[in-house]
Amino acid sequence: MGKKAIVLDASAFIAGLDPLSLDCDAFTVPGVRFELSPSSMGALRLRMAEESGRLVVRQPGEEALEKARRASALMGDAIALSEIDIELIALAIELKEEGYEPVIATDDYAIQNVAAEVGIDFTPLSTLGIREEL
Repeated sequence: MGKKAIVLDASAFIAGLDPLSLDCDAFTVPGVRFELSPSSMGALRLRMAEESGRLVVRQPGEEALEKARRASALMGDAIALSEIDIELIALAIELKEEGYEPVIATDDYAIQNVAAEVGIDFTPLSTLGIREEL
């Protein structure tokens, strides 16, 4: 059984998830930074978690990106997925290949569908006990 890893999309930071509170390795992709308003609490959470070493911000490799794109096209969800969404799925694929048990934390149905297609688990943000900030 691999080491657990959670892959966070921008909505996780916006909704108030604090990577420092997680009991597993947390990852996201560099593009998520651009989906967060620079002065927002979400951006601050991401920065603090990254600086503390609790969050790894990593760009997936081309091979994993290609797998994510293929699965997305197969599912017909390609149109609903941004490049950053594809990168999140690709990062989870890469982590799985490295022996992790990745879970994508997202409320995005297109991401969930493609993750399921490639055998990656996902969890809606509400199950992590966070509520949308207003």
